[in-house]
Amino acid sequence: KVFFEADNGRGLFLDLKELALWLHKNDKLNSAAEIKKEFKKMDVNMDAKVTLLEAIENSWDRASQDEYRSNFILKNGEMDLEKLNGEELPRIDSEGHPSEAHHIQNSYKIFIIADADKDGGLSWEEFVVYMRPEDFPETLLLASGQEHHFHDEDKDGNISMEEFGEYYHDNVIIPELIPEKVRKPEDMFAKCDSDNDGFMSYAESDACTKGYFSVNHWEPDSLMEEADTNKDGKLSVEEII
Repeated sequence: KVFFEADNGRGLFLDLKELALWLHKNDKLNSAAEIKKEFKKMDVNMDAKVTLLEAIENSWDRASQDEYRSNFILKNGEMDLEKLNGEELPRIDSEGHPSEAHHIQNSYKIFIIADADKDGGLSWEEFVVYMRPEDFPETLLLASGQEHHFHDEDKDGNISMEEFGEYYHDNVIIPELIPEKVRKPEDMFAKCDSDNDGFMSYAESDACTKGYFSVNHWEPDSLMEEADTNKDGKLSVEEII
């Protein structure tokens, strides 16, 4: 049943594109299940709400927790709301690494936006926004660039054509998944550079990636290489089983 669901061409074989699209569809379903699992884990007192403190103590890693306690808690034990709500902190720290302080500030701001009824706790519906901020217009700008600043080699806050070209060639393994009109990196860059300034901002980069790279290229390619025993570029029922 699984095989025939994925085999759009009904040729009794799965090609790389069909495999990628099927994995993408199931990843969406698995993602929803994963969010529910996280909600249950963070809701320690089982009141059907996740507070900021519950999120910090049950989802943030040790480095983020230490950074939060060291730089965002005042001597009286209260949160430093002025810093958390203030101007955006640098994305990159002094050593050129992604900034923990920026991550914490953004996480706090996303939590506040997600908490639509302002009761200090996230219901299930609000929690989905907190966990997937890139999927909602209210939080998209805060989520922008969280992945793609790693490809901004000169750390100037923009993605150049050269930097984008490297990202493109590293990630496009299945060209058929990319619309033909933007299958060349320079064409995609021009399409995504919405203000035509010759660079992609982090927000433009996020929007571009969501639009054209939403389907994972690496996982199906790796699976095909491992399971395609006769190396014909397709998976049969026997090879899948």
